[in-house]
Amino acid sequence: MAAAAAAVAQLVMGKAVRDGFFLANFDADALPQMMIVAAVVSFASVVGMSRAMTRFTPWRVMPVLFGVAAVLFVGHAMLSQVAPRASAVALYLHMAFFGSTAVSGFWSLVNERYDPHTAKLVVSRLAGGATVGGILGGMLAWQAATRLPVSLLMYLMGALNLLCMAGVLGMGAGPSQASVNPTLEPRPLVSGLETLRRAPYLRQLAWLVVLTSVASALMDYFLGVRAKAMYATSSDLLSFYALYQLGIGVLSFVLLTVASRPALKALGLAATVALLPATVVVGGAMAVVLPGIASGLAMRGADAVLRNSLFRSAYELLFTPVEAERKRATKLIIDVGFDRVGTAVGSGLALLVVFVATAHTERVIAVMVVGLSLASLWVAIRLHEGYLRALEESLRAGVVKLDVAEVMDAATWRTVTQTNLQLDRRKILEEIARLRERSTGTIPPGPPVLHAVCDDPVLQAIADLRSRDVDRVRRVLSSDSPIDLACVSHVIPLLGDDALHADALRVLQEVAPRACGQLVDALLDADAPMMVRRRLPSVLQRLSSQRAVDGLVAGLSDRRFEVRYRCGVALWMMTEREPALQVDRIAVLDAVRREVDVERDVWEAQAQVDVRASQEDSVLEDLLAERKSRSLQHVFRVLSLTIEREPLMLALRALEGDDPRLRGTSLEYLENILPDDIRRKLWPFLGVSRERVSTPRPRSEVMQELLASGVEMSVESLRRSLDRDVK
Repeated sequence: MAAAAAAVAQLVMGKAVRDGFFLANFDADALPQMMIVAAVVSFASVVGMSRAMTRFTPWRVMPVLFGVAAVLFVGHAMLSQVAPRASAVALYLHMAFFGSTAVSGFWSLVNERYDPHTAKLVVSRLAGGATVGGILGGMLAWQAATRLPVSLLMYLMGALNLLCMAGVLGMGAGPSQASVNPTLEPRPLVSGLETLRRAPYLRQLAWLVVLTSVASALMDYFLGVRAKAMYATSSDLLSFYALYQLGIGVLSFVLLTVASRPALKALGLAATVALLPATVVVGGAMAVVLPGIASGLAMRGADAVLRNSLFRSAYELLFTPVEAERKRATKLIIDVGFDRVGTAVGSGLALLVVFVATAHTERVIAVMVVGLSLASLWVAIRLHEGYLRALEESLRAGVVKLDVAEVMDAATWRTVTQTNLQLDRRKILEEIARLRERSTGTIPPGPPVLHAVCDDPVLQAIADLRSRDVDRVRRVLSSDSPIDLACVSHVIPLLGDDALHADALRVLQEVAPRACGQLVDALLDADAPMMVRRRLPSVLQRLSSQRAVDGLVAGLSDRRFEVRYRCGVALWMMTEREPALQVDRIAVLDAVRREVDVERDVWEAQAQVDVRASQEDSVLEDLLAERKSRSLQHVFRVLSLTIEREPLMLALRALEGDDPRLRGTSLEYLENILPDDIRRKLWPFLGVSRERVSTPRPRSEVMQELLASGVEMSVESLRRSLDRDVK
């Protein structure tokens, strides 16, 4: 954290000292020329750093880089006392070569140092340290500007680089370095430019970076001209830029903390990125009408604040669909290389304007900023379609695997969900085609069929079960003698075969009292086929075993909603049949908390998931879910495992009715029986827009009113209706 804070602090201080010191020694007209040279130097540093870290690893490169930067800052300080103009140029080039590249290299080192699990724990703390470092860097530059000479500030930045070097060395090489086999030949480097040529989506990102960087360079010149006109001395210019950087750091931190996640959820990635050029269009229009220091600060400040907060948070996520190899080859080129290309182009345009339109330089630059921002806005809006297309292709190809719980924006969540549903549909169609081939006597390609006859009947049964021959498998499953326990693990996968699952289900139900452990293990195996796991609760629900209950309760925490739903159904049936079975109340309430602690998009999408284990379940599911969502149905069913069942189901039916009095009574009952944290999370899904005030009436009185309300949803009436429909 200290190294992260020092790295960003020296970058912020360096930018403030660079701009203020340069403008104190040169006219503002010299700034575009310096920016062009700096862009070329920075691009060269990107290429050199990329090759150096690929060949020697970030762990070896970064300490040397920070050490060299510290020595150079000492040299700048000495030079500033005898040749300030030469020192100003040298410092500008120094920041171009070491500035952003050093910070980017530090984060590359973090990625190499920690495994993915540990990185999730430490990166947020490191990012917090970096943010604090940015604020402290701006404050130091501001306070020191009027009290210390520029040379002492350069010595201070050298000390910060030494702190970075010590922190990097203290981190160590990490397990990734120790595991490298030196005998392996290095893999050929992937050409980043060639990758960009073949990837339209990456080209869109590159265009976005270039256009926004050109606009930023023009805005830097606009602000520099106004600052130079207002402040003449070196200390005043340094104070101005220090306060500017400090304000950018504080506002970026606040905006990132408060608005980043809500913006991503409400707007999506592309629209959040588009906020940057849209805001600059407004600021540029203001600068066209009223050119001055205030409009320059508003225009460039808004650009910097959004770039460091909302734009950055969405922009990084836009690389999610990109394959890791392509990302490594192109991201540094896009992030830093194309940014420097844009800076060079913008500086060149500023020079052109200076020579052509000297009378209206600032207004012309503001007009160009507006035009470039409109172009950036058009590219940003088009990113939405390209991102979704790239994400769908990567998910289908298995290149990218996303956990829905980690997705931040709604558009990505919908794409992941729809793609997964499409993949499930494709698997179903493939299964239908396979069954059709089987019905015509054609066996699709697969493992060789075992025809050998064994003396051991158990081994022969296993060979038949694994033969993929429907007749041989069905012969074993239809045998009058009970199946051996050794065959159970070979029968369980047959639950996923629509042609054999009914026979497999019958056999497993017969052997379930003796094979409960195998059935529970298969249910909780996340790598087992989904259809098998969805049908296993139907086997376990026939038992009166505490072990089966505990296994189904564990299934309530599964990642897949289909499995959780079927486990809830099985537990509901078991406890209805055997009320003496014990269900862990704490585990059940924790399961309910997980269900209600989701976004509305997730809650509503689960209503579209087919949770039936077989066609025979359709009557029960259709009866129970007449108007309810699957998610709400599942939550109330799980709650009924620890809360009195009949009034709870009466409350659910009343909530969906048209009688406002019954609905109020039901909400009152739920207020009395539900834990506060569950009630607060569940309330929005029940259509309650605000927090209700609990009534002082006792729980028994409310429940008695609910039971006497006439809502036809008793367990016995449900069973009678189900029997009628089945018949």
